[in-house]
Amino acid sequence: MIEKVKIQFYKIAKCGYYKYGESSPEFGNIADILNQLYEWVSGNDKSLNETCTYELEDGEDIYRTFCFDIKRNQQTGDFVLVTWNETPTNEGRVVTVNGLQPVGNAEVNFTDLPEGSIPGYATYFWFVPNSNVFAAIRFYHTLLIGKSNLEKYLREYCAKFTSYVVVEENHDGAEVFGYSFDGSDSKHLKADFKSFLYKKPGQIEALRSSCDTITKVIRKNRLTGW
Repeated sequence: MIEKVKIQFYKIAKCGYYKYGESSPEFGNIADILNQLYEWVSGNDKSLNETCTYELEDGEDIYRTFCFDIKRNQQTGDFVLVTWNETPTNEGRVVTVNGLQPVGNAEVNFTDLPEGSIPGYATYFWFVPNSNVFAAIRFYHTLLIGKSNLEKYLREYCAKFTSYVVVEENHDGAEVFGYSFDGSDSKHLKADFKSFLYKKPGQIEALRSSCDTITKVIRKNRLTGW
């Protein structure tokens, strides 16, 4: 069955380990991080519920994100990453409401989940490391692309699980002490992953050439490289 999709490209602004205030990483890049993620997921016989890279914090609107699948193309170096984005439950039950009933008198229903089940939805990303971009692939039957979940997932993976993480044992267990490229000297760096919407050069050039004819500003933003 052929299904239409919408593809939106994003430029990877940061991926790796940075000195505070710096825009270039000391080490790390998207190809390296995805290769390590691929090995981390597939090389350790992990179950899906072991692949979330962060703990939930009070007040956060985001829920857990898992690696549903990851594929690597050996010839191109591209990756396809499928994430599973958790949706909220009430004490392990999915809550629904009858949308056909009147306001103030709609019936709320609770459905018990099978043990081990994680309610949520899948999101799909195509990474092109050679161009430092990725594409969010949205099927027309879905509304969300999960970009904020993806960014948190990869940022927290960089912070805690790559080969560059230096862990220090203490009486509470272990904590991240710093980051090291080759395992020798540990540095206090910031693990980061950020992206922004990829701007089409043709659209920016059209704005540049039309400055004198613009009479109304609807939204203000900054175009880098102007």
